[in-house]
Amino acid sequence: MAYRSVTRNRRFGIAALLMTTALSPMAALADTASSPNTIETVVVTAEKRAVDIQQVPASVSAVPGAELQRLGLKGLDDYAQYVPGLEIHQTGSPGQGSVTLRGISDGLGGQGSLVGYYINDTPLGSSGNYADADQFSLDLLPYDVDRLEVLRGPQGTLYGAGAMGGLIKYVLTQADPSGFSVRAGAEINSTGDSGAPGYSFRAAVNIPLDDTLAIRVSGFDQQDQGYINNVRLGLKGVNGDQQYGGRAAVTWLPASNVTVNLNAIWYRQDSDDPNLVRLDNLVTHTDSRGTVFYTGSPTLGSLAENNFFRAPLKKNINYYSGTVNWDLGWAQATSATSYAKTTTLQPSDRTDTFGSMAGDIPAYLGYNFSLDKFTQEVRLASPTDQTVAWLAGAYYTREISKFDQALFSGLVQPLPLDLAGTPYEGVQLPLNYQEVALFGDVTVNFSSKFDVTGGVRFSRNDQQFHEIVAINGVTAIDAPGKSGESNWTWQGNARYHFDDNTMAYVRIASGYRPGSPNAALPGGPVPPPAQSDTLINYEVGLKATFLDGKAVLDIAAFDVEWSNFQTNVTVNSQSYLGNAGSAYSRGVELEGSVIPLDGLRVGFDGAYTDAEIASIGAGGTNFLLGYQLAGVPKFSGGLNAEYTWAAFENWQANVGGSIHYTDSELVASPTDTSFNTMDPAYTRIDLRAGLSNDNYQINFYVHNLTDERVYLQQAVLSSAFGLGGGAPIAISSYVLQPRTIGLSFDLKY
Repeated sequence: MAYRSVTRNRRFGIAALLMTTALSPMAALADTASSPNTIETVVVTAEKRAVDIQQVPASVSAVPGAELQRLGLKGLDDYAQYVPGLEIHQTGSPGQGSVTLRGISDGLGGQGSLVGYYINDTPLGSSGNYADADQFSLDLLPYDVDRLEVLRGPQGTLYGAGAMGGLIKYVLTQADPSGFSVRAGAEINSTGDSGAPGYSFRAAVNIPLDDTLAIRVSGFDQQDQGYINNVRLGLKGVNGDQQYGGRAAVTWLPASNVTVNLNAIWYRQDSDDPNLVRLDNLVTHTDSRGTVFYTGSPTLGSLAENNFFRAPLKKNINYYSGTVNWDLGWAQATSATSYAKTTTLQPSDRTDTFGSMAGDIPAYLGYNFSLDKFTQEVRLASPTDQTVAWLAGAYYTREISKFDQALFSGLVQPLPLDLAGTPYEGVQLPLNYQEVALFGDVTVNFSSKFDVTGGVRFSRNDQQFHEIVAINGVTAIDAPGKSGESNWTWQGNARYHFDDNTMAYVRIASGYRPGSPNAALPGGPVPPPAQSDTLINYEVGLKATFLDGKAVLDIAAFDVEWSNFQTNVTVNSQSYLGNAGSAYSRGVELEGSVIPLDGLRVGFDGAYTDAEIASIGAGGTNFLLGYQLAGVPKFSGGLNAEYTWAAFENWQANVGGSIHYTDSELVASPTDTSFNTMDPAYTRIDLRAGLSNDNYQINFYVHNLTDERVYLQQAVLSSAFGLGGGAPIAISSYVLQPRTIGLSFDLKY
């Protein structure tokens, strides 16, 4: 297939919306079979228009879901190897952890998400501060995902609240009225010394009902075996995880200029225990500035813990959406509606932290999260092939979140996952969040080479909150609260096309995270609401395709200035969520690929990020200045190569591999009173090989080839809530998944 470039000023119509088959610079490595000697581009909807990724004046990556699946990648932790500036910090099970983009980290104390999540045209996840959104990422399996788009830098103008660091967008495969098709596959894998194989099954069928109507139905079931041992309970492989679910999609073309897409997703996750190990024999190290850091040793075994209780995580997502696209000729009209119901049950053993409070007996903390979220967006977008192009829209969301927490003591198995019974302490934090927004942008095409875009968004949110705290069954706090605020975000960019294959741009954009009401202080008044924090991103970039379509290079330099960040504020010895500080993140992101000889593709990506706290306001957490922000490595990057050749008859063979390096990073921003830890630098090597033709595909992979034992997200366990008064006991740590070997088979027709 020859190199295909999408025309820069093409008309924005229905057909363009459905174009999703090409590849970005990193993803192109994996499609040598279909295009062995040139690199094809990808059409993305990052700007809420279908645009060639090499023409988007922003730093964007896109990786096809089929290739994520073919490479044996199963979640964001794996995907991050192919996306510069994307860091995933797992804290137990898949989808349980935080995401950092462009150095904008959740390590400063705020509770709301700093990264936005979208499925097609609608968001999923909480905008409020009391659903623990920063710790529960949207981590979908690649099945039935057409592509994953990652937008780096704030997306506040088009995507609104929370997308300060950027946006992760899953674009799903839609039903197709043009023909019948079936896909099915299975996989078997083995991880470390788990003792039993993991497996997965997947299938999708596309059924045209007539020339204008089709339905697509898919399902999957993935079972990963555990490799962590609980030495106290005498159990092996306790962290097994099952993810299963299904999807139904309908595409209807009621007229030649109207497309209706309906989607329903049912996703379930059952994790037996988190992927956490215990490190004992704590020792301290003092750096050149006199700051003390803690490290530990896996004395129980390199993959072992000794909790009193199992901690099964259960997550349910029911998601429904409908999108209507209507080409009016003079504009494209879009209506996008969604409703989602998410529930998460997350228990954990807290004997080390709370056992002394409960009389030196085992203690167990249970969390129950739920979120009901409705969204509606309408927008109009003009054709792009005119001197002045524009887009205008309105957005509304209503979400009701519930956060229940219960601390139990002296319990025996089985645990009350629904938090029933009489806990030692219970907390309920229901929140009603509503937001309305108006947004738009205008592009002036001064010539075929030069254009300028400006955009703005006005948002208003109102929040109703209630805090209920009971101790030994007696209500101690019953305090309602509310907040409301208005926010303006904006963006502007200019791009210059040196020719059809080389474009340079400058961009400036802002973003924000909503504030929130505060919880009541023990024995005191309710503190004032926390205000939203904001940031401004300055960026310059270059995107180029050269060597007759055999090389692609994207590079961007950025400076993000973060103001009034949300953190813990202490006034009169009372701490609550407030605003007290500024920070910055500056660096360079790079990705690209090249075909040095027929059949061989080599890809690369890298990010250098210098991110620090610039100042601390009155009452703010006593963070130490001069350190990198938590969860942000100075450097990360990788190489990826694949060679494809004709094997026999109509079969092609391929072999490839990747190597990815992540620099050391702080787990939490250090203070002079906390138990500080730092994760080590590490390198992960993966290998793969496969055979394929038009109907069948067989793939073999090895992840973490050298079986590196890397302990990440190290958190010191201590008594007395770990507020500096208690003694450090041990370290709880997520461990890099041991060597995993897998074999998969897929068929399609």
